[in-house]
Amino acid sequence: MIMPRRIPDIAIIGAGAAGLACAERLVERGLQVQVYDKGRQPGGRVAHRARGGLEFEHGAPGYRDRILSLSSRVPIASRCRVTGLARTDEGRWRVFVDGHPLRSLHAEVVLAMPPQQTAALLQVAPELARPLERVTMRPVLTAMVGLPRPLGRSFDHIAFDEPSLAEARRQPGDTVVGPEGWVLHASAAFSRDNIECEPGAVAEHLWQRFRNNLGLVATTPLYLRGHRWRFGRTETPLGTECLHDRELGIGVCGDWCLGDGVEYALASGRALAARILGIPERRSGTITAAREGKA
Repeated sequence: MIMPRRIPDIAIIGAGAAGLACAERLVERGLQVQVYDKGRQPGGRVAHRARGGLEFEHGAPGYRDRILSLSSRVPIASRCRVTGLARTDEGRWRVFVDGHPLRSLHAEVVLAMPPQQTAALLQVAPELARPLERVTMRPVLTAMVGLPRPLGRSFDHIAFDEPSLAEARRQPGDTVVGPEGWVLHASAAFSRDNIECEPGAVAEHLWQRFRNNLGLVATTPLYLRGHRWRFGRTETPLGTECLHDRELGIGVCGDWCLGDGVEYALASGRALAARILGIPERRSGTITAAREGKA
């Protein structure tokens, strides 16, 4: 009797751009995939929030449609905070969520998270964790501001030369009347020094700097909320597309492997999928050019 071939099933921890790109490529090749993510919605730093008729892209802007497309093609379990991994005697992986083991077992595991969180789960594969020690990330503090009316200015992006506030971005839309949204990004030094501050207090400070710089003396925001990205930007990347231990069946991907930004995350996720599949990865000219330009 010929037994049916078991299709490898893979657990992907993290539904950011890298994890979703990896998952999509594996599903295209017929593998079973289950994505686990601690957030309420996929995307990671490609974050989106809607409040009071306003929409805010308070992470990496401009990629929401891409993330929605990727996430629609793969199964995602949201609000699942993975706290541990264990390998069975048969060489399969069990995932622990909030300290509790899930019933399902997986042939491989992909970790698509910030390097610090990835390293914590890689206690089961210390040789794979060691290179992550050279990766450095920096935090980013942001504020989402809803104004009662448009500023009436022709630009969508403002750069500031001051200690606290680095830039402000008008949110998508061509509003002429009615409310208008802006996302404020703190400077690198301010984010580093105030990462443990209450986000509401940070938002109030950034709003005051924004208002004072633009002379919006009498303006009161309709909406004001802060957000902290503990691992917002890559400072020192890993220097390789991804990591993969074929014997153990575990891999690592993320923008921080190659650089800083969503395109690097997508490239890293696709590269890891190619290694799992044992096929050459289709190179992205944009990423190759960007990497060569940084050398």
